[in-house]
Amino acid sequence: MTSRIGLVGCVSEKHDRPAPARDLYRSALFLGRRRYVEESCDDWFILSAKHGLVRQDEVLEPYDEALTGAGRAIKRAWARRVIEQLAEALGPFDGTTFEVHAGAD
Repeated sequence: MTSRIGLVGCVSEKHDRPAPARDLYRSALFLGRRRYVEESCDDWFILSAKHGLVRQDEVLEPYDEALTGAGRAIKRAWARRVIEQLAEALGPFDGTTFEVHAGAD
C-alpha cells in the first residue's frame, strides 16, 4: 500500500502555553504548510528541533530551540533520531512517500 506522509518543520513563533503540536506553532508559514499537508497527505508529523518527530496531537510546552547554526554532527544526530522515530511510528517505509516542508537547516 502506498502512503504519503507530510513532514512539517517547526517555527519559532509559538503560543505561550502548552498545546497540541498542530496548534502550538503560529506563523503564517507553518499554518500554510499544515493546511497543504492536511489536504494532500494521508498523515503528517511535525519536525521539531527539540523533540525530533512529533505527532500532530501530542501536547507540547512552548520551547525555544532551533537547528539553525547547529553543527553538522548535531544535525546528523537529529536526523538519525527522526528516522528512528519515523520507523517506530510507521513501520517499514516500503511504498511510503515523504513530503518535507521545512527550512534547509
